[in-house]
Amino acid sequence: MIRILECRGVRKITSLAVYPLDYHATKEKIVEELVQRGRKYIDLIGVHYRSYKGQAFWKKDGQPEKFHVNIRVVIDAVSCRQMKPNYFNHSSREDLDYDLLWLLSKDRSAGNNHPAYGQGETERKISCSREDLLLCSPTVFGFCLPTKQWGQYFSASLVHVFN
Repeated sequence: MIRILECRGVRKITSLAVYPLDYHATKEKIVEELVQRGRKYIDLIGVHYRSYKGQAFWKKDGQPEKFHVNIRVVIDAVSCRQMKPNYFNHSSREDLDYDLLWLLSKDRSAGNNHPAYGQGETERKISCSREDLLLCSPTVFGFCLPTKQWGQYFSASLVHVFN
């Protein structure tokens, strides 16, 4: 949430802390970056093993607790929801985004087989409009293997791990 302070008189809309994307000078570039981020978010539905270098966080008492990592993580929203059910309280847009990811993850797994065990993952494409992709969250939920802790990771910093 960003608060726009009250002001007197006329001001340029671009001088505000937040304003509609239509008024941004590089709107097309921003839209394309958001669409690419949205595609990556959708591609990370299910269980994935990735390398991550950058800032991650976990909310503690409603405030983000940030930490810098250079690790390998397992991206898995369904298991995160099962292991940390009290983390999600539907009070923010992010929590609602998580529920969408969780439902899509459940929808992609066949039967009761969990994709983490190499069974049940279907390759069905999820169709999203360009507008839907613009609204995808920049973070995904994952498990840090070295520290054995759950966290939220920026999808742009995740890379494939090759053996």
